[in-house]
Amino acid sequence: MHAFAKQVWGVTLDALFPGICLYCEDALAGEDRARWLCAECFAGAPIATAFTCAVCRARQPVGLKRCLRAGFRLAAATFYANPLVRSLIWRLKYNRELVAAVPLADLLVRHLGALTVNVAGWVLAPVPLHAARERERGFNQSREIALCVSRATGVPLQNLLVRTRNTRSQAELEDAEARSKNVAGSFALAPQFAGRVPGASAQGKRILLVDDVFTSGATARDAVRALRAAGAKAVVVLVAARA
Repeated sequence: MHAFAKQVWGVTLDALFPGICLYCEDALAGEDRARWLCAECFAGAPIATAFTCAVCRARQPVGLKRCLRAGFRLAAATFYANPLVRSLIWRLKYNRELVAAVPLADLLVRHLGALTVNVAGWVLAPVPLHAARERERGFNQSREIALCVSRATGVPLQNLLVRTRNTRSQAELEDAEARSKNVAGSFALAPQFAGRVPGASAQGKRILLVDDVFTSGATARDAVRALRAAGAKAVVVLVAARA
């Protein structure tokens, strides 16, 4: 389809099926349709330009490879307190509006760009839900976000982890110690990466562990533990927002 035909087709689609901004619900056109947000709302989420300490939430120095207390680097694109970000996460996670994964993934892509991280040779690994929880919900929000990041960046996605226990939702637990106990030992390397499939391994891989929100860090810590036990060379926890 040449350029003029594409333009005519785009105008026709805008007329027949006008997109709606997921936040302000204004009609969308052109490039705004692809990201499901109008330009004004798109600019409404401040993007962090540095890694974050997973313990004290301070900006992490560029030269520090990982937080020595947390054991991993946290790349949190923005803040959960931001109304736009909170709305997108709720629409994806609880309203089952999968298109909300698109702008959330864009936050991650823009954050990686601001960090000037070279992701060549890395892989994306979503934080998994337990199989029973995923059947109930119908999808894994972290995987939906990771898929969109993969499409935008070309970084391959691999479902490296499985959840071995159907734990309580972390959102139901306010106490950090209770959250830690809830998920302790609940992640393991997926069977296909645990030596059952020739050539498939987590050994020596650089991994971007993708999730929607970072709160107490209990989930991230246990998932990172499982990846490091499997021989991962480096793990960065990449989330849309931190609480």
